Formats: sequence, structure tokens, C-alpha cells
Amino acid sequence: MTTADTTAPRSRSTPARAFGADKINPRHLGRTALVYVRQSSPQQVLQHRESTDLQYKLAERAEALGWAADRVVVIDDDLGRSGRTIEGRDGFRRLLAEVALDRVGLVLGIEMSRLARSCKDWYHLLELCSRFGTLLADQDGLYDPSHYNDRLLLGLKGTMSEAELHILHQRMREGILNKARRGELFSHPPIGYVREPLGGVALDPDEQVRQTVATVFDLFDELGTINAVVRYLRRQEIRVGVRPHCGPDRGRLVWRDACLGTVRNILRHPMYAGAYAYGRFRADSRQSDGHARGQRWEADPAEWVVLLKDRLPAYITWDRFEANRRRLADNQARATRPGVPRDGAALLGGLLRCQRCGGRMSASYGGPKRDFRYSCDKNSLKHGGRGCQSIGGSVVDVAVVAELLRALEPAALELSCQAVEAARHEDERLHRHWRQRLDRAGYDADLARRRYEAVDPDNRLVARTLEAQWEAGLRHQKAEQAAYDAFVAERPQGLTADQRDAILALADSIPVLWHADTTRPSERQEIVRLLIDRVVLHIPGGADRFDAVIGWKGGFETRVAGRRRVHRVEQLTDYDRVVARAEELRRTGHSDRRIAEFLNAEGHSPPLGRNGFTKHIVNAILSRSEVPAKPVRRTCHATALGRNEWWLTNLAAELAMPYGSLHAWIGRGWIVARKVADAAGMQAVWADRRELDRLRRLRAHRRSQPYVPPPAQLTTPRRAK
Repeated sequence: MTTADTTAPRSRSTPARAFGADKINPRHLGRTALVYVRQSSPQQVLQHRESTDLQYKLAERAEALGWAADRVVVIDDDLGRSGRTIEGRDGFRRLLAEVALDRVGLVLGIEMSRLARSCKDWYHLLELCSRFGTLLADQDGLYDPSHYNDRLLLGLKGTMSEAELHILHQRMREGILNKARRGELFSHPPIGYVREPLGGVALDPDEQVRQTVATVFDLFDELGTINAVVRYLRRQEIRVGVRPHCGPDRGRLVWRDACLGTVRNILRHPMYAGAYAYGRFRADSRQSDGHARGQRWEADPAEWVVLLKDRLPAYITWDRFEANRRRLADNQARATRPGVPRDGAALLGGLLRCQRCGGRMSASYGGPKRDFRYSCDKNSLKHGGRGCQSIGGSVVDVAVVAELLRALEPAALELSCQAVEAARHEDERLHRHWRQRLDRAGYDADLARRRYEAVDPDNRLVARTLEAQWEAGLRHQKAEQAAYDAFVAERPQGLTADQRDAILALADSIPVLWHADTTRPSERQEIVRLLIDRVVLHIPGGADRFDAVIGWKGGFETRVAGRRRVHRVEQLTDYDRVVARAEELRRTGHSDRRIAEFLNAEGHSPPLGRNGFTKHIVNAILSRSEVPAKPVRRTCHATALGRNEWWLTNLAAELAMPYGSLHAWIGRGWIVARKVADAAGMQAVWADRRELDRLRRLRAHRRSQPYVPPPAQLTTPRRAK
């Protein structure tokens, strides 16, 4: 069946029932007729009243088609809502729910675009109406979605409705872009700027507002982080002047405490560098509502839609703006960024790199001595393998700091002069801020006085209010003056001669100042990052020596070396020379104690953390040597040993193992020993040929698998028969 209104011309005087009325049956009339009313924006609701009234009058058409007045329901929950998506349209959701519950016989809209401007939502409605036998109607006719011709026409109308929305958006978008390319499109200027009457922007006329913005940039150059800037502003009670663009204080100057968001916006907005920018932010297109308020990010300047430099009044240069952006990026805790200086003891956090894999070595704290370590865990985290390198952090920091202080010696006097200038600049900045606060308080009090004097004295209803405002202004002025006097008493204006001489004297004591308890670790880290770009560490073969290449700012490189703490003597760099010398001394008949004394006297160094070689270290070094240990002389105590019994020292030499390890086996019960009273308490161990074989196999197991408990047959001693 074809649609009646498409096959014959229609006249406005034709009765409503003449257009598709034959599609209505009693089943439709027994259900509800829904009239859907929608306007796209609150502005249309207020200004396009005729369109809204026309939509409400669709209820009369439903009655003309045969529906009773009590079965006609108007859904106007979506007034002021766009039809491009179903998100936020509770009225359309309600309409779909009613149709799906088989309660609706007719859905009326002034046109199909009022129902939906998205084909996805439109065909969802058509499918439900077709399945449950619901009719659709607009100003042009009555449609049955279950009929082929009507569904084809409705689909075409839905496509045209969506295309119309895109055409409107495209036209508006091109107009916006055209104005933005000329640098004339402005919304709300940032803090420190105001809109001009002709449409441009200018610097805020209030001097204190401009000075506060300039102070934010100066503080970021000095302190380096947004949090430090906010803490300084709050500590010095420096507030930020804001002109709200909405609310009751719209356009008025309001003073607010500094916060992270405010300072971040000042540092990242290109307008402060005199540049006009449009399209700075990108949104996540996967958001269903199309707004993506919480899923947007700032793109790189090269990706901005419009960037026109030197078009607006500026607070800073473009080079300084880019330097601030790089510094903010470096402050982020990322694998490729050094991060923010912190109060941890590690000076090279974020700067130390592994020579093997090129990854960043992270600092970890803990242990009984509260020390820290630098570790490269890139291979472990990404591939599940072992970490590349690990080293105690103190030894690396000491080596790098020695080079750093040596590099600072020629510039010591210049740094001291800069410190004097920085102290003077900060002092002038704070006193200027307080003078501006006093001027503002005096102006407010004087303005309240002039308002009170201008009012008619007989009008007491107004005079009492203005008098109270005048008194409040005077109290505020007095409080500000008292606060300034306290500030001056605590911090007089200008440096005294003694203070200036003390700062200049620091040129000869930079190392003392560096190691002073009053110097915070974050301040040391800040100095390191100002001079050093990276440090590449290499530990050859797990030895006790390490090499570090310091990459200075500007591209110059220096190399430093040092020793680190190791647990085993085999990790010593000169281990082979030490073993050769110890074997030579043993062949000449020297004891382990005398060998240790010779090694210490000759300048050989044991693993870090030990006070020279000892007889136990020498015994451990020579445990694998083929040179036999000097046996215990069998003097008068030789008769105290029984058959197959050994002195503990001789048994250690027979097994080629340290004396201390053999003594520890006695405590674990792996060896049974007895003290010989006649031999000054010396310990004797019974071990025949089979017992010696068990001890050799136990020794081999402990050396090959030190962390695996040995089997019971190797740890159970045999008794003498």
C-alpha cells in the first residue's frame, strides 16, 4: 500500500483523517498516542516559541485521528537537548521504553528530525515500531514502519535529518576556523587578560594582577615545580586576581588562593607568550556523548590547528614558554623523564642509565642501614629475566659529586653573586606585593568613605549600610597595615652588609654548604640536574670496580671510576694477583694470619666493608688452591687423637675448604666433634675413609647449589665404631 500523502497533492484545508487514516485500526486507538516535543538548545526554547507551540498542538492532531484526549500523552522532557545522540535524552528513552512495552499506538513529531538526528537511534525506533505495530506521524503524513514504502520514506527522512545536522555543523565549523585563522576568535581570556570592547584581548588594567602573573613565571624558573610555586604563594599570602566569566561575580575582579590548576594553566597557556592558538586540545572520539570532558589532552604545538606568534600582548617570550613546557614534561614520572627532585637521598634518580641496555636505573630504599641502591630492572620487567645491573647508591653518588664540586670551583664567585642578586630580587618582589595590598586596602576604604559621604544623611536605611561598609574597609586596612609591619619586622627590606658578606663568603665553602645538614636532598638534586644531563653506569663482569660516564649540559663528557661493595672475594678486580701472591707466601711456610698481614701491607684491598684481609679471607681464597695448608704440628697433643681422628684445622685442609665453614657444620650437626681437654679444648673429628667421602660430596653440593638444602644422606654423620 502506498502512502496517501505522497501520491496526491495535499491542501492545508484537507481534513487530517484524509492522510493515511486507513492505516489506523481499533488496536492502535486502544493504545496511547505519544507526542514528542524537543528543542535543540535552551536558546531555542526561549526564542523559538512558535515552533514549541506547534509541537504541543500535535496533541490536537492525535485527537483528530481518533484518539481520546485521555490517551494522548505529551513527552517534553528533552526541551533544550540536542538530537544527535541518545545520551542525556530521558524523554526519548521513555518513548522507546513505552513502545517496547506495547503500550503505544502512535508517535507524533513535528518532523522526523525532532525524534532523532542519528541514524542509529532513528532505525532503533523504526525497528521497535515495526515489531510492535506502532504508527509514526509528522506534519506531512502518517506512516506504518512495517510497510515497505513507508519504511523506505522514513529511512530517507532519517538520513536527510542526519545529513542536515552534519551540514550545519560543517558550516559552523568552517566559519569558526576562518575566524580563528585570522586570530580573531576568543572565548574567555586567561588570568591577566581582559576582553576589549572591539573583540580583542589586552593585558589586565590592574597592576597587581599583572604582577602576580609575572611572579608565577619567575617562581617557576627558581623553584622548578608547580607544587613548589603554589606552596610559596600560599606561604607568602600572595593571591591570584581572577575575573569569572559566569556567576554573580562575572567580569569583576576576585582574589583567590593559588591552586595547582590555576598555576598549571598560566604556565601552559600560549597566550602569555604573545601567541594566538586554536585547537590545542584533542578529545577521545570513543566517548559516546561526543563531549569527552574527562578524556581530552593537550597536543604538541606542531599539531595545533592555528598558531600565530607575536599577535597578542605577552608576559614572557616564546622561547621561555617552550622551556617551561619542557620542564613540565621532565617533571612527569615517566620512564623517559627524570621526574621531579624529591627528598630521597639518591642524587642521580632519573639521570642514571644502564650501559648494557640503555634503560633508566631506579633508586630503591630499605635495608638495615637505610641505604639505597640503583637497579636496572628493564629486562626483568619486560622479559621476565634477571636485572642488568645493581649497585649501592652511595658509592656512585660520591664519585659523581666529587666531579660536580670540582666543576663548580671556577664559578663559585659568580654563583655567590647570583645568590646575592636572587635574594635582593625576592626581597623587592615581596615588598612590592605588600605595597600593592596596602594600596588596594586604602582604595577600598576611601571608596567606602566617598560612598557614605555622597548619600543623603536622612536616608538612614542606606546610610547605615554604607557606614558599615566604611567601617569594614577601615578594619581591613588596619589589619593589612599590621600584617605588613609584622612582615617588615621579620624581614627588613634589603640585605645588610653582614648578610651580603656571608653570601659572598660561600664562594670558598661550596663543599661545606653542599654537605651541610640544612641542605635538603631535593636542593642537591636540583643542582645536579642543572649541570648534568645523564650518567651512564657500567659494572664490568660484576666486579668491585665500576665506570661512569657523566654527560654534562652542553654535550661535554667526563669519565669517573670507583669501587663498590661486593660479597665474594672472587669479584675483586685483582683477584688473580691476590691468589698468586697468597700461594707464593704459603709455599714459603707462612700461616694464613701472616699472609693476611703481608697482603694488607702490600696495598691489596679486600671487598668493601671489611677492615683489611683476615686469616679467614685468606683461607677462603686458598681453599681451592693446590698448595696445601701448613699442618698442625703434632707436639704433645698428638697422643690425644684416636684412630681416624683429625684436628679440625687439618680436616679443613684435607677437604680444601674454609675452617669457618667446617666449624659451622658442627653447629648444624653435619659433623660430630669432641673437645680434647688435654689439648686446650681443641676439637677432634672422627672421619674414616667413608666419612671423608661423605664430607667431600657434601662440600661439592654446597659449592654447586648453595641455596638448595643438601639431602639427608649427606648431612647425617657416621659414628666411630
